[in-house]
Amino acid sequence: MTSCTHEDNETSCTECETFCSNNWCCETLVNSVQIQNTPMNLVDTIQSLVDKIALTNAETYKLAPSVIINQVPPVDILIFGRSGIGKSVLIKAMTGIQIPSSPDIDHVTQTMNCTIVTHDKLKFRFWDTKGIDKWDDFDVENMFNEINEKKILPLFVIYCASFNGRVQSKVVTKILLNFKEYNVPIAYVITNIYAGDDSQFDGQRTGGFNVMNDVFLAKPKKISEYYYEYGALYNTDGELICDGKGIMICVNSQPYIKRLDNINHPQLNVNELLDFIGRHLNGENFAKFVILTLNNRSYWKRKYDYVLSRLHEICNYLYKYGIKLAQKRPLVE
Repeated sequence: MTSCTHEDNETSCTECETFCSNNWCCETLVNSVQIQNTPMNLVDTIQSLVDKIALTNAETYKLAPSVIINQVPPVDILIFGRSGIGKSVLIKAMTGIQIPSSPDIDHVTQTMNCTIVTHDKLKFRFWDTKGIDKWDDFDVENMFNEINEKKILPLFVIYCASFNGRVQSKVVTKILLNFKEYNVPIAYVITNIYAGDDSQFDGQRTGGFNVMNDVFLAKPKKISEYYYEYGALYNTDGELICDGKGIMICVNSQPYIKRLDNINHPQLNVNELLDFIGRHLNGENFAKFVILTLNNRSYWKRKYDYVLSRLHEICNYLYKYGIKLAQKRPLVE
């Protein structure tokens, strides 16, 4: 059996049982793919390569394709907040992945639930907190002990707030402060913004500012009335005090329609949230982000030129999965 040829891989694939424990073998590459200049072909190409390389490696190593697929590390997403706040609807709006409002829980820890979604042969683990409205510091400590024990590495973290209930800001601040050490994008998302009145909206936004200002040690940059970003903070000598990958954003995950009142508000700020997350992911994590959101075709149609500009970066890290995109024309003409 041929060993793995990754330069950065510490183990070889000399035994089926230890077959690329973290990576797909790159000995066999799909190298005959022509990228066409249409958004649909781009996303279809990347998506179909997962199946192709699984089948090719399965034949090489005499393993079932399902075994090869299972070697792909799951993508962890942490989205938390009170029950019934619209987290599943937000996930669908962002990724195109449908999670039932009352899903069967695949994995339970003392502080978190995990729903595993197999989508186009890839596993996504969506983690949510249990009963966070009743948490104290002890629960937060237990949560991060479990995260470390289970080696959960979230691609990004979203806290959802809304008008129909509050969580102690001290608890949310402590959770987000801990996740800031992971150097991942952190989003404070106020959902269902059309459902409350102006005073409720102002109260939720003020609460969001209080939490995020404490996490990022600075006031945000205002993009719009519904969108604020937290960047890196430097002292007068130009030394980094606090890294910044934070956003506070108001989102309506689906159109808000009240026919009797003649109200019809469109979806709001979902694409802007995706833009922020994608901008703050590099290399392998950006490749995971692309795969996670492939089913959101309308988003990637709009971002086609942007994806092309970073395609080489994606290719380098998808190489870990044995995927190589052969380009017969320049990425940017």
